[in-house]
Amino acid sequence: MNAAQNIVDKFGGQTNLSQLIGKGQSTVAHWVKTGLIPAKWRAPLLELALKQQIELTSEDFDLSPDDFPSPNSNLPKALYYGDLPLNGITLSAAVVDGKRLLSERSLANAFGIKGGGAYWSRKKIDSSAVLPEYLSANYLKNFITNELREKLKGAVEYISVSGVKSKGIEATILSDICDVYISAKKAYDKQKIEVETLSVVSENAYGMLKGFAKVGIIALVDEVTGYEKIREKTELQKFLEKFLLEEKSKLISTYPDEFFEAIFRMKGYSWKNVNDGKKPLWVGHIINDVVYSRIAPKVLEILREKNPVLNKKGYRRSKHTQYIDPEYGHQKLKEHLNIITVLARAAGYNWETFKKLLDKSLPKFNKDGSMDLEFNFPEKQ
Repeated sequence: MNAAQNIVDKFGGQTNLSQLIGKGQSTVAHWVKTGLIPAKWRAPLLELALKQQIELTSEDFDLSPDDFPSPNSNLPKALYYGDLPLNGITLSAAVVDGKRLLSERSLANAFGIKGGGAYWSRKKIDSSAVLPEYLSANYLKNFITNELREKLKGAVEYISVSGVKSKGIEATILSDICDVYISAKKAYDKQKIEVETLSVVSENAYGMLKGFAKVGIIALVDEVTGYEKIREKTELQKFLEKFLLEEKSKLISTYPDEFFEAIFRMKGYSWKNVNDGKKPLWVGHIINDVVYSRIAPKVLEILREKNPVLNKKGYRRSKHTQYIDPEYGHQKLKEHLNIITVLARAAGYNWETFKKLLDKSLPKFNKDGSMDLEFNFPEKQ
């Protein structure tokens, strides 16, 4: 089996497909023989598949014989699938065993970074020790954290809706990957070093970063895969039960200095001047605004109930973080804070620009759990 044969079979065979596209059967037969379909036919065939209600994705054109599973394969299957458009770039999304995944193959296409011969040689020797091809460039290695490396090791192999082997990363990791390119671009620009293709790739990463965030990406993946239609109505309650504690715990340092440095810088204050002292009251209001009111529905309201204000000065007996689960909750909080600091850098530490990016990426939840989304409609001509 090859990519071309797989696609031809989806359309009912060589004769049927040749009639659908108005070409001789010899054209389609040549595709099957070589295993490749010319690039100019990708868009027409995808459009034709949509009209014919045939499951066909952009990934199907780049498959190799090794991508087709054996009859005895026990890999999990993706029951929900969809193409996720972000800033003009399409990523392949799937839900596998409740995990929202983005195909590594589609990420490589999106960022335009393909592993060379040396990369694939290393991959054959020890695939677990090699980063994905879209992060394999030497000029990126200093910007990839150990934490991200560990997350990438958790990539999931599965059988796609098309019946082929795929490998995907958790959708929430995409923001960390985008940050690698953005950080690399800024660092090399500062050194006045021009890296081929990095300008385009970092621009793509920045564009995608504006179109999603770790919380928002879950909803986007669920929408394009159709998974949102069968989600349990109790999912939010399950999240809140895992995220929040019934009783307060010991105070654990959760907020990193990078978060406060970004907030103070955007507000025109020097973090160094207050780093060793008590933070001003306005910091708490900002945390409520950018963190607790955006991380998930009802979180801010429940925290205020558990940890109420005791006097007119706004004094609370405890810190809100003492009511957040030290494992699951603090990890989710850490991921959210990482998004905030990334958006601050992307905004050039300009508060107004930051708030615009924040409102688009992580809109606030209302008290009833609903969300006000911002849409940019074209002006009437």
